Amino acid sequence: KAFAEGGYIEVHKDLIFDDQASLLIPAGVEVELDMNDFQLINSVDKGPAIKNYGKLTILNGTFDNQAGDNGVSTQTVILNSGELIIEGGTFGSDNTFGNAIENRADGNVTINGGTFTASSRKVNPDGKPFAYVFHHRSAGTMTINNATVNTEANGVFSTTYTNGYTTGELIVNGGTYQLNGAADCKSHYMVYCTRGIVSLNGGDFTWYK
Repeated sequence: KAFAEGGYIEVHKDLIFDDQASLLIPAGVEVELDMNDFQLINSVDKGPAIKNYGKLTILNGTFDNQAGDNGVSTQTVILNSGELIIEGGTFGSDNTFGNAIENRADGNVTINGGTFTASSRKVNPDGKPFAYVFHHRSAGTMTINNATVNTEANGVFSTTYTNGYTTGELIVNGGTYQLNGAADCKSHYMVYCTRGIVSLNGGDFTWYK
């Protein structure tokens, strides 16, 4: 399911993908997505709800990636390798399998508000949860302005090295971030930084272990 052309896209009903597909914005395409507060959900265990390689601006809506009857998703709600701008909306839920927002390659993300979460249901082979709400694996920049997070995921912010790229900067400007320790998770991190730079410029950070 790909946008061959860009422009302003207005949605008038829930979009539920049950055929292992993602909404795809190709490189070179610019889309402004107005969900009118409807939902976009990938309900099976393949692929994110959205893959962005172009320029995507999300104005509102509810977005999630959930497991169907055929297994456990190892993906993310939105996978960005282009330019992603979020002006509001709800991303992830207690049913999310994977990260809420993942930034890769040379991608850049700017978040101007919104509610974000992931869950402790995504596990590695040892059975330990390892999803993060914001997972920055890009040489670009992820800037988070005044977001709201309440999660039982493994962590809120993560920056790591991947695919030959040196991770760029993750910048947080204000917002409310609450991490609730799940009983089955031994290692929770508000910030997990193995590469790049994390700058916290104000905000309310609460960690219940």
